[in-house]
Order: sequence, then C-alpha cells, then structure tokens
Amino acid sequence: MKQTTLATAGFGLVTKRTRKRVFLDEMNLVAPWTELVALITPHSPMV
Repeated sequence: MKQTTLATAGFGLVTKRTRKRVFLDEMNLVAPWTELVALITPHSPMV
C-alpha cells in the first residue's frame, strides 16, 4: 500500500493568499500590467 501525501490528497492545490498577492491582484485591477507594458515598450531602450 502506498502512503498518501497531502499533495495527492488535494491539499497542494490551495495556496495561502499572502498580503503581497492580494496587493498585486488589486494593482492589476487598477493598472493592468499587459496594457502598461504595451504603453512603455515603444519608448523603452530595452528590447
């Protein structure tokens, strides 16, 4: 009989919502990252 781990029992799918993750999700609602990058890319010296 194989030993069941927490990951195989389904606990590996749930991650804790850290304050950083909550902040980044809220910032993405205010200024979507892909749109911001699209605005900056033509003027950026980095390619």
